[in-house]
Amino acid sequence: FIGLPCHERVKEHVRRVFECGESSSYEACGVGPDGTEAYYASSIGPVLDDTGNVVSAVISTQDITKRRDTELALAESERRVASIAAALPCAIFRCAMDHAWTMSFVGGAIERITGYPPADFVNNAVRSYASLVHPEHTEMVKEAVHDAASRDDAWVIDYRLLHADGKERWVHEEGRATLTHDGQRVLDGFIFDITRPKKLETD
Repeated sequence: FIGLPCHERVKEHVRRVFECGESSSYEACGVGPDGTEAYYASSIGPVLDDTGNVVSAVISTQDITKRRDTELALAESERRVASIAAALPCAIFRCAMDHAWTMSFVGGAIERITGYPPADFVNNAVRSYASLVHPEHTEMVKEAVHDAASRDDAWVIDYRLLHADGKERWVHEEGRATLTHDGQRVLDGFIFDITRPKKLETD
């Protein structure tokens, strides 16, 4: 089932097993039983004689076509979501219910709101989102989110953030706690910059 280009790869892996006496693994494209393109994961292990020399090799192969198709579909879905999120005027997010509000995903609008790129916040790579919440509002945000989550309800809050330029921004946030497929509780929501409307209220 392995096509010609992949056949050369197979020979290279087999040669490595015979030369080094170590197992090797690879993924390759081939032709499935129905004649369509298929993908396989294979491992090659050495067979040794009494003196420790490699005399042959055993190859085991598994059809991973469905798994690969699922992974590709998931990757495409994630790209689509990221593209939509970047076009929205608000920053949509998914974060952990922890002290840092650790982001696993946040839309591109977060840079317009905070002055920092999304990658800074994912897994707290550079900074946590919680570190930008104004100290006077930290406890209020925490209580509002935890209270709503405990009632399986949505929260709606306004609070101040510390922008990268050193100024304060008012934001409006709405969200809700949800369970992932593995039973982990996470927070999904969106954040709007409402600094200008807030200023109009006070003027």
